[in-house]
Amino acid sequence: METGDTMNVVVANRDKKNVTYVEYDDPEFKTSSMSTERIAKIIFENGKVIDFKKSKFPGAYVGVNLGTAMPISDFAQDNYNDDRSGFATGNKFAIGVAGRIPIWKFIGIGSSINIGSFGVNEASYFDQVNTNQGATGSVSTFSSGTLAGYRYATFTVGPDLAFKLGTRLKLFVPLELSFISMNNKDGDNITIVDDTDKILSTLVRKTKSQGMGVAFGISLEYMLTPHIGLGIQAKAYSHVVDTEVSETDTDKNIKFDYTWTQNVMYTNFGITARYHFR
Repeated sequence: METGDTMNVVVANRDKKNVTYVEYDDPEFKTSSMSTERIAKIIFENGKVIDFKKSKFPGAYVGVNLGTAMPISDFAQDNYNDDRSGFATGNKFAIGVAGRIPIWKFIGIGSSINIGSFGVNEASYFDQVNTNQGATGSVSTFSSGTLAGYRYATFTVGPDLAFKLGTRLKLFVPLELSFISMNNKDGDNITIVDDTDKILSTLVRKTKSQGMGVAFGISLEYMLTPHIGLGIQAKAYSHVVDTEVSETDTDKNIKFDYTWTQNVMYTNFGITARYHFR
């Protein structure tokens, strides 16, 4: 059997998909049938062996991922004097779909689409100095406010190394390119004042971010059936992201417009459920 167990039977009939048999010690000579996907080989009494050739390496699959992602590095720092800071504190949720096709032996191509949402340090504030062109010329203004959460989506594609560890365990090691798109969930509340603390405007700052980087990880899967597997996964993502901000108060002739680059890094931990093709 694929599980490593052995059965003593009399083979009544067989084809590519099923084997019909009677167990040796069955006094009622009851005929049973079993899928060849569960059978590793048949060893006949005369020494003949029928080996159901199966790959030594995992093949194609499709599945879903559920888990939580934790921001790290600059993306998780609440230093308002540093434009690289992201103020991200934790994951609200993370869900994704993934697939793999085998290419050669243990090498395959994997791909995934993931969506999630980060929280932020609500006690943190950011300051930004802008020079705005007003009716009286250039005016130095200062803006501060509270941050909103981040929503993100990633698409990954790249090599996926896979190995069988015994009859039921499978190991996958993805090494992928990753593309990310983000925005702040509800918009940041901004107050803009001049150098005399006079309030010039209030805006809802909305950000859009795009970038690319790499993703790598490891997942271990236990096969419940020849096709269905459950597992655990750990994966790290690193992206260089350009964040654009553009908000305008036309009534007061104030434009809030700038771009910065930050490194968005996070780790994802969760469970997987996959359907494997044979």
